[in-house]
Amino acid sequence: MDLRLSGKVILVTGATSGIGPATTHLLAAEGARVVALARGSSAVPTLPPTTQFIRADLTDPATAAYAVSQILARHGRLDGLVNNAAALTSRPTFADIDDDQWHATFELNLHSAVRLTRAVLPVLEKNPGGGSIAYLLSPWAAQVAGAEWAIDGEALRQL
Repeated sequence: MDLRLSGKVILVTGATSGIGPATTHLLAAEGARVVALARGSSAVPTLPPTTQFIRADLTDPATAAYAVSQILARHGRLDGLVNNAAALTSRPTFADIDDDQWHATFELNLHSAVRLTRAVLPVLEKNPGGGSIAYLLSPWAAQVAGAEWAIDGEALRQL
């Protein structure tokens, strides 16, 4: 398969768990220069060896700007973003989810994607060939976490 990604710089969030490692491998195999961002360790053996790793917590509002600045300092460009970071903690019933848990879920599953999108858009808009943003989100996790409308609906259509 040729996705025409050779030399493109792609940021992948949530890169060390779930579908993140497979995403980084696919992009690297297609010739992209992958930047993996995660709370986890760069010692994850499943990341491609050429991957730049940024350890950061996306629930920190400063992380989006920090990540973009690190990418631009190292690569001089950014061509795409794969928003993959999300979390879902199961609870026995809806009533078992307290306000702090709702806030934490939305902070990671929605607000981090919004902040990263806001941070990368000016960079992507300056690229002669434009850029791409992909949102990977499990339908089950999105529905249960209450972020489906926000990610897939009107909130991001307004960006």
